[in-house]
Amino acid sequence: MTTTATKTIAALAIALGTFGAGTFASVQGAEAAIQTKPAISVAGKVNINKGKAQRAAIKKWTASARARYGSKFSRWSTARGRSIQCRKIAVAWSCRATANPAANIKVCRGVVSAKKQMGHYYSEREVRQRVVRKWSKRASKAYGASFASWNKASNRVLTCENKRGRLTICRATARVCS
Repeated sequence: MTTTATKTIAALAIALGTFGAGTFASVQGAEAAIQTKPAISVAGKVNINKGKAQRAAIKKWTASARARYGSKFSRWSTARGRSIQCRKIAVAWSCRATANPAANIKVCRGVVSAKKQMGHYYSEREVRQRVVRKWSKRASKAYGASFASWNKASNRVLTCENKRGRLTICRATARVCS
């Protein structure tokens, strides 16, 4: 076994011993935060068709959620505790839609950096692409697959320099976000 492999195994053993396997797993699994707002309950327009009455209630719930909390929270499909109660009044249906508006909120973690240097036969564009791929792999390994997107990262800095036409060195640094 090489000294690098021995050091890696020792570091992992210390991390597991210090944090415990459960904590280690939960850090890796911490990905996106879902924010929930207080429930909204609205009645839609009365209709002789039950399906249309249900859709009208959902449409009114969506408009109400958008007005109160913004467009991120106005999707019926992401709401928590969704329910639709309908009752027949004479020949028509009246439906009430109730749910807690919810949205996935961008979660950011630490900063990840990567460096790539390549010879003159590679274009700067190719070196940039490769350093971003390397950054993505490092971000995924450190924080999980949902944090591996360069496009979702914040505070992105990507710099390249050409050393006398022989070598292109690129560096990517950014704060990982899901």
